[in-house]
Amino acid sequence: MERGSLVPDIMMDDMSLIVRTKRGPVVFTGCAHAGIVNILNTVVEMFGEVDGVVGGFHLFDASEERIIKTIEMLSEIEPEIILPCHCTGENAIEMMKERLEGVKPLKAGDIIEI
Repeated sequence: MERGSLVPDIMMDDMSLIVRTKRGPVVFTGCAHAGIVNILNTVVEMFGEVDGVVGGFHLFDASEERIIKTIEMLSEIEPEIILPCHCTGENAIEMMKERLEGVKPLKAGDIIEI
């Protein structure tokens, strides 16, 4: 509401934060309901690269095929930092650790430097 009247909700249901660093943009996701692939593709369109991705990837109940496709996309983008947590899911995190460099699961209380 603004001035007592209803206004359209312009806040998307899923938002991410992009921090521009000297090495490139680092993407912080909440739960990636829009899809981590979609989010990162948008960041690549905007900035030409992604240096890191931190947060939930919403893969906890994803099929192995979807997880593999996500890993392939991450491999193409080549972020230096991949810090999955929250709703990424243990299976997806283990598969990422086996197939990608720079994957370090993030936990509550961890401190990171970007």
